[in-house]
Amino acid sequence: MILAINNRRSIRKFLDKPISQDDITEIIQSGIKAPSSKNRQPWKFIVVQEYEKEEMLNAFRRGNFQGRTRNSITSGKQAVH
Repeated sequence: MILAINNRRSIRKFLDKPISQDDITEIIQSGIKAPSSKNRQPWKFIVVQEYEKEEMLNAFRRGNFQGRTRNSITSGKQAVH
């Protein structure tokens, strides 16, 4: 684990390449299993792609994001967006 910590990098350039739905699901499923205080698991995951990305960013800027999208992956207690 120390090696992973010492060799970590902060990525500042990203490829303009779509991420597969399978990869996104796997990443979110792994995040759901992360430890939390008193096992509360308070997180929500939101994935916004393509044309909805700019619309979502504008909603955040306006402060009127409702926290739901049309596609959800349900896993255990948490809904994954």
